[in-house]
Amino acid sequence: MKLITPLLILLFLWSPSQAQDTNAYFHSLHIADSRFNKKTNVIYEDHLGYLWLGTDSGLYRYDGHSLVENQYDVFDDTSIPNNSINSVVEDDHGNLWIGSESYLIRYDRAANSFKGFYKNNRTTVLGKSKDGTVWANLRNTGIVRILPHNELAKVEFKTELNYRQKGAIWDPEKKVNDFCEDLFGRSWFATPKGILALDPQHMLVDTGFAMNTFFLRHAENNTLLAATDKGLYLLEYSKSAPILKIIDKIDGFGASDQGPTTFTSLSIDRNSNTVWASTQSGLYKGEKTNSSYAFTHVGDSRKHDNTPYENQINASIVDRYNNLWVATNKGVKKHSDRNSIFEYTVIDDKFNNHFTQNLLLTPENDLLATIDRKGLYRYNTETKSAQQLLPSDEGYSLVKTDFTQRQLLYATGKHLLISKNYRQGAAQVQFDTLGTFNYTIRDIVTPNSHEIWLGLWGGGIKVVSPEGTMDYFRRKVVSVLSGKNVSVMHLDQKQNLWIGTRGDGLFKVNLIKEDIKVFSPTSDNGLSSNAILCLVEDGKSNIWIGTRGGGLNFYHAEHETIKSYSKNKGLLSTTIASIAKDASGNLWLSTRDGISLFDTKEEKFVNFGIEDGVTESHFMFNSHAVAPNGKIYFGCPGGFFSVNPQNYKKTSLVPTTIITSYTIFEDFNQANRADGEFGSKKYLNTTGSLQLKHNRNNIAFEFSTLDFTAPNKNEFAYMLEGINDFWHYTKASNRNANYNDLPPGDYTFKVKSTNSDGIWNDRPATFKFTITPPFYKSNLAYVIYFLLLTTCVYITWMLVRRWYKLKKKLVAETVSREKDNEINRMKMVFFTDISHELRTPLALILGTIEKVVKDKKFTLSPVTSQRIYNNSLRMHRLINQLMDIRKFDEGKFKLQISKNDIVKDIEIIKNAFNDFAKINEIDYQFTVEEGKIVGWYDVDILEKILFNLLSNAFKYTPKKGRIKVSLGLAPKRETHGLDKQSGNCTYVKCSVRDNGIGIPPKDLPRIFDRYYQATKKYSNQIPGTGIGMELVQKLTERHYGKIEVKSEENIFTEFTFYLPISKNRYHKKERINKGTPLTKNFIKNSEFQVMKEITSELESPSTTHLPSKPVVLLVEDNDDLRTMVKEELTSDFHIIEARNGQEGYTKCIEERPDLVICDILMPIEDGMSLLRRLRNTAETKAIPIFMLTAKNAEDTKIECLSLGADDYIEKPFSLEFLKWKVINTFKSRKELKDRYSKIITPEPSAVKVDSNDEKFIRKLICIIEEHIDDKALNVEFLASEVGMSRANLYRKLQAINNDTPVNFIKDIRLKRASQLLRSTKLYISEVAYMTGFSNQKYFSKCFSKKYGLSPSEYVKRYFGHKAETVEASA
Repeated sequence: MKLITPLLILLFLWSPSQAQDTNAYFHSLHIADSRFNKKTNVIYEDHLGYLWLGTDSGLYRYDGHSLVENQYDVFDDTSIPNNSINSVVEDDHGNLWIGSESYLIRYDRAANSFKGFYKNNRTTVLGKSKDGTVWANLRNTGIVRILPHNELAKVEFKTELNYRQKGAIWDPEKKVNDFCEDLFGRSWFATPKGILALDPQHMLVDTGFAMNTFFLRHAENNTLLAATDKGLYLLEYSKSAPILKIIDKIDGFGASDQGPTTFTSLSIDRNSNTVWASTQSGLYKGEKTNSSYAFTHVGDSRKHDNTPYENQINASIVDRYNNLWVATNKGVKKHSDRNSIFEYTVIDDKFNNHFTQNLLLTPENDLLATIDRKGLYRYNTETKSAQQLLPSDEGYSLVKTDFTQRQLLYATGKHLLISKNYRQGAAQVQFDTLGTFNYTIRDIVTPNSHEIWLGLWGGGIKVVSPEGTMDYFRRKVVSVLSGKNVSVMHLDQKQNLWIGTRGDGLFKVNLIKEDIKVFSPTSDNGLSSNAILCLVEDGKSNIWIGTRGGGLNFYHAEHETIKSYSKNKGLLSTTIASIAKDASGNLWLSTRDGISLFDTKEEKFVNFGIEDGVTESHFMFNSHAVAPNGKIYFGCPGGFFSVNPQNYKKTSLVPTTIITSYTIFEDFNQANRADGEFGSKKYLNTTGSLQLKHNRNNIAFEFSTLDFTAPNKNEFAYMLEGINDFWHYTKASNRNANYNDLPPGDYTFKVKSTNSDGIWNDRPATFKFTITPPFYKSNLAYVIYFLLLTTCVYITWMLVRRWYKLKKKLVAETVSREKDNEINRMKMVFFTDISHELRTPLALILGTIEKVVKDKKFTLSPVTSQRIYNNSLRMHRLINQLMDIRKFDEGKFKLQISKNDIVKDIEIIKNAFNDFAKINEIDYQFTVEEGKIVGWYDVDILEKILFNLLSNAFKYTPKKGRIKVSLGLAPKRETHGLDKQSGNCTYVKCSVRDNGIGIPPKDLPRIFDRYYQATKKYSNQIPGTGIGMELVQKLTERHYGKIEVKSEENIFTEFTFYLPISKNRYHKKERINKGTPLTKNFIKNSEFQVMKEITSELESPSTTHLPSKPVVLLVEDNDDLRTMVKEELTSDFHIIEARNGQEGYTKCIEERPDLVICDILMPIEDGMSLLRRLRNTAETKAIPIFMLTAKNAEDTKIECLSLGADDYIEKPFSLEFLKWKVINTFKSRKELKDRYSKIITPEPSAVKVDSNDEKFIRKLICIIEEHIDDKALNVEFLASEVGMSRANLYRKLQAINNDTPVNFIKDIRLKRASQLLRSTKLYISEVAYMTGFSNQKYFSKCFSKKYGLSPSEYVKRYFGHKAETVEASA
């Protein structure tokens, strides 16, 4: 809100002779640049500081800048029920009680609602007592005692006292004008029939004061001020009785011939005890002197022709900041204490359009003023009268004193005058002319008695001296400043002449050192403007510079730096017209926007405008004067403004900051609203909280401060907690804060303010509000999300768990299945090996028995008998091992513990392998630490454990290897923790170490698993079954011992087992009392026992090679089986023997046998590998091969046949069957060769070549025919057979037959194939094989290309026709 220049509020009809007159400035209340001109009946200040204005058109609340209107609305039950307001009182709950023409009204501040009582009764609210009781006067009813409560239902109205009073004490209408409470809590009522008191029994009593009393106010101590129709009375009361005594009657408010005095208001300033009283005659100010009051009639400092109706004062109040508010028929006026600082003086009422261009205060306290186009005037500050000293019609003039300060120097236009007889009170002042110049004189300086320096507008500097001459330096100054617009000059204490110009900056002329320095605007420590308007020197020789557009500049004399102060420092205007220094060293500045005070210590500005009584904003440049008493004068239009710096005092009262209203804006996208509005504005009466929807997240706050002294000077700082944590600072012109698109959350808006003097209230006003999130972001939504998420997580977890379980189950099943498959595979391998182990001895037995039966020689030779016996024992041993494992698994394996010499028993077991060690040339040793170790153990288990370990050692140790058996007592550290129940038990340690092939690291953990065999194949003639190691481990564990294995590939393998030999280790049921010698049942039942008896016979000399017999290579690792087959075939074939695939391949390459009989399972290299190698070798790929094995699986048979085996014979087999298989194979191959080798009959006659070429072709045909089924037949072979190189053979065939050797060989083979297809019933694959084609598909392709038919189609068409003859021309 802005306040503009007010109109005169009082036009006094006549001035009383008893009262003195004084002028004061009253400022009209303006709202948004419009004057509030409603008839105002009452003004009331509440506990917060709001002003409530009761008018005939409603109730208004003023917050310093805006008004909140409350008027009757027939459609709103909460609106004020009557618009004509006459009184307002606030109760202890902050609610208002309002008197009106037809209602007693209660205003609920929190609910912002009104409620009316006593309809159609004029009511006046009188006041409130200390106990919270509110007193009201109801027309024709009397006094209403109101007991307020925050809840409307609990409010009580007491009117019974009216009906107990005596009728004579009342006015006929029971009218009460005012209420007052004294120091003792007694209630006093002002009525038309005098002042009445209320006794403890709530009875009105006469106080002895019977005058018509309008207003009653409590004064100092125990006194009351009563405004009556007879005047103002000072009354005294006592505690003893409600009797009033007149102390003083205060007259002077009106003449007796005008009738009774009617007081319209009475107010007391409690801080200064100043009394403000208003009558129909105007406003009076009373100040207590001694024991009485002296009243002064208050007039307006600027007179206006206002009507009496407009000047009628209806009410007055002094607010907490000592501002006087008066209610008139045309609005509200305000008079501030601060207005006493400034006073406007009009030199002449006719000078409104003329300017005071220069002021000079003489030693005689005369204020000389130069007025444009009017001349020189002298103003007496005591008599407030003006006198013209010298007329002038020039546009600019100024006055100064000469060097002696006795005479005046007066410059008017281009003329310079000097007075001759100036003295105070002289009616006429005579002037002499000192000179006339080409330019207007703007300033004068007298540095000494014989020089006058003139500042010329457009002419620079002119130095006037009696001699009329200037030295070099002065001429230089004149030259430098020539043509400059000099506006101001000042001579400082150090004889520096400061010359300010308009447009050329500031010049410093040192008259002592005779140098010139120029100051121009720069961004670094320079002037802020080049237009200098005024200069003032402080006590430290520093210069304060007033500029136009650059604000205030400060020149520091010691540092020679310039500092500027502008709007960013708080200065209201950047045009400084004049500068004056007060007694405290502060600067008072007249500007083009009022007057400003600059505190030089705090470097802060305080600006004064219309509200402060500074009604002028157009002050003249360099027009000021300072009186000895500190009073400052600034020139302005029509006169001057005087400033009393001593009257300025900063108030320390912090203001109450309020949030006046907030506006909620809807979604800005809702552009088609029916009402065209996007927001709802709500005024706040109390601080509170608010909850908004998420789409109403645009909010604007308006705020104010309840210091009404100069509202436009108040400053504000605000923040919104939840968005930022720092203060935003703003001026009174921008008292709002807008926040848009606020996210959901809790917010607290805070705002604080200063009073008119810049004192901050650090306790901000707050307003809390919450923007609720949309449903999808609400707490309930998040709970639902959480529940959904939890459910999803739970379901996911369940699904993952189920999936994991299924996967785990699947993995387990897969592992189990793989394990089962592995076990099955191992079982199959195991059973295959077992079957092989069983089929081999079975084949030997059956073969031997078959031969006996066939030959009908039922007497067996020693070798034959030994063979049958050995293989039967071998089968028996394998079966016994299987039974032992089965018995262990079923828990039926029982210990038979007896006391024996373990050294002796182990030596017996060891010796069982001596013969086998000799045969294989193995270094076989037995070492023992003790000669005899007697202990308790199971002899049978010991035999089986050691026998299996030694059997394995011999299986995996090559010839000329080393096997060592060690025995001794086990150290305690090695058996620690073996069995916690064994106590102090003795163990034996037995180890079997060999230097065989070793065990791979990956096989060591599973070496004792059932069905498991080492991945590394054994290298001697004894195969394994994989059940021995499992049996060894189970037997060792059953004997309460343990077994360990250590091995490194190709270095060593060592098995070590520990057995307890202490009697107390075994249960009584497991022990037998007598010793059990080693029966050697297991050893005797092994095949190793008879080797010694037949060794010499087994090594029979090989038969000499008879070239006439077919050569058969027999590859078999079992000596007995190999010997038996050899004996059966040796009569018809020459037999070559080999023990494994590697040896068999070597002998096949060396001997080129006609047929090969090969076992599949063999050491070093098995039969499959040998078959593959033979078929991939050119020299051996045509040799027939029979596979002989115990494996009878279909995949094994298919694999053998796919690799090129001619036949597959399963064990056990008939020797007779095998013999005839071999014989028939040789016979069929011979017949085929004999039969088809004669079909090709070359016909030389058809070849048209000479005899040598014919011979050559026939020779080639013969070579091809002889080797036609050999896959090795190629160009190189043919060239070597005819004794030619490949190149010569190629050239000769090209010359004779016009063909290449490759095509020649292929044509002969295809023609042979066509012959065979025509005349035989052979399979196509047989024909292809017989003609040298190893691939049937390639054969069919070549045949179709030559004959145009596939081999099968060719057979269907030509079978039975005459065979084609291969001619020499082929």
